[in-house]
Amino acid sequence: GPRQSTRAVLPTIITQLANGAPVALGSLHPTRDFSFVRDTVAGFIAVADAPASVGEVINIGTGFEISILDAAQLVASIMDKELRLVDEAARHRPPASEVERLCADTTKARRLLGWQPAYAGPDGLRRGLSETIAWFVDPNNLRRYRANGYTV
Repeated sequence: GPRQSTRAVLPTIITQLANGAPVALGSLHPTRDFSFVRDTVAGFIAVADAPASVGEVINIGTGFEISILDAAQLVASIMDKELRLVDEAARHRPPASEVERLCADTTKARRLLGWQPAYAGPDGLRRGLSETIAWFVDPNNLRRYRANGYTV
């Protein structure tokens, strides 16, 4: 979401596209369950408010996963930009350390907390990305980010 560090992949993609730069990424095949910040905060509040959550491990996410490549293509589509990808070796994880798949099972959150994401599925992802992109492309916000380096 808005204000996220470019250590994360989505702000990296957005800021590079907004600056007219090629999008430098590492592995494109891993999948991620991107949670919009409002959903994450609402999930944390639901955990804090629910006595049933004490001592429990509860996943907060969307249950929808998308590959890094597909996410980059979606961001470019929303921004109406051409996606020019660059495979940057420094952005690849060391051998055997890549997390291939991250996707939350939110069944327990629904059952114990009555919580579910407002930004779920492909439509929720698109809506969250649109809000995030709108924040990042504001010149007052974009100038705070550098698109030409790798933030570790």
